[in-house]
Amino acid sequence: MNKGIEFLNNIVEPVTLIFHNDTDGVCSATLIYTYLKRKGIKVKLYSGDVEERTFGKAEASPVVITVDLPVDSYPEYLNKFNKSKILVIDHHPIKNDLNKQGIVHINPRFDDPNIYKSASEVCYELLKDISYPQEWIMRVGAVGDCSIKGTKKEKLASNLIEAIKVIRKTVYLPELVEILSDTETLDDFITNKTFLEINNTFQKEINRLIEQFEKKGVKDINFFEIESEYSLKAILANVLFDRHPSKSIFVYQKTDDGSYRISVRSRQFNVGKVLEQVVKEIGGTGGGHEVAGAANVKDIEEFKAKIIELIKSKEK
Repeated sequence: MNKGIEFLNNIVEPVTLIFHNDTDGVCSATLIYTYLKRKGIKVKLYSGDVEERTFGKAEASPVVITVDLPVDSYPEYLNKFNKSKILVIDHHPIKNDLNKQGIVHINPRFDDPNIYKSASEVCYELLKDISYPQEWIMRVGAVGDCSIKGTKKEKLASNLIEAIKVIRKTVYLPELVEILSDTETLDDFITNKTFLEINNTFQKEINRLIEQFEKKGVKDINFFEIESEYSLKAILANVLFDRHPSKSIFVYQKTDDGSYRISVRSRQFNVGKVLEQVVKEIGGTGGGHEVAGAANVKDIEEFKAKIIELIKSKEK
């Protein structure tokens, strides 16, 4: 932690800030962005999944910070920033120690591999002794990543961020970070009329898809394809998993390039490890935590077959 605090404290040059496109990513980025803004530092914001195109679109700055992205699994994504000072703030299981490559790599799992803290909590801990980070932002991010239960209002705020992402798309998230940075209280955010209207549209679409899923009949292992103008995989997987916590939920959606993006929730196996093994064998990207993860593959039927094969092999 000390190296991360020192890094943040010594920043005087422009920063490129790259963050994951979910609630925890948005909130952790907001905490870092607010700190830098208060210091008068110019910040370029970019958001996406941990994939090459996310980093490819990001312009280099003298300082580059990534939050809530397990780039240690894909260190080549950082090659374009080899002339920058780099800080990686993450909370996913560690694959490579980037500190050995001259990058400041902060992750609570270095001290305890089994600990589970959201990226928002990690950012808050880094900032609390050198600034005044917004605690409500941290808590909403933690609720979004299921590291704390939170209050009804915090859950509403977390759902609002997911709804905004879905309806306004990932390209809107940098602007959302700026809005959240200027929002003083949790109540100010959850009563924003524009965002509440977005949430109404979002809820109607979620309810439609839930009804489709339930009609198919719920099994131990459930593969469910979304047909929607919106990207709802992650939030729908969360909702269905809340309803059926003993089942395995695979929600997937075809992309414009013909590949499939999949969100997975299960307590029947270690999701992150299984996804890593699958994509290693059939190609693509994938990984995550013990009960939640995501993947991107070209052949969905091959993915399904390999998943079932691995699950059955682990049951023996």
